Amino acid sequence: MTESDKLTVNQPTINRLTHATLTDQTVKALQDAIKQGKFLPGSQMPPEMELLQMLGISRTTLREALRILEEQRLIRKRRGLGTFVLERTIVKDMSQNFGITEMISQAGYTPGTRDFKISVEKTS
Repeated sequence: MTESDKLTVNQPTINRLTHATLTDQTVKALQDAIKQGKFLPGSQMPPEMELLQMLGISRTTLREALRILEEQRLIRKRRGLGTFVLERTIVKDMSQNFGITEMISQAGYTPGTRDFKISVEKTS
């Protein structure tokens, strides 16, 4: 597999025919790539130049999308080191209306209970 073949395998895509802004589409594409495991939690994301080529967007659009992803606690940028995918966290996005079960599912976890015990005790 050549270097150019590697760039086309499993890369996020942008649909320029929708009414969403290019930044929103970039955020969604990168969120999906993270959720699908293309960028694993704890791993370093590709450099900006590689992401620009993969997505076919401007540097300004990419930086704004990365800023939003950092605000959502999906990534962390470290000056001089790169951008890293954070461990999955359960984040409540106040711009969307959905429940706890959906938040847990979107973080990549399975909702449910464990180590659950109910007991009835007599009071004195």
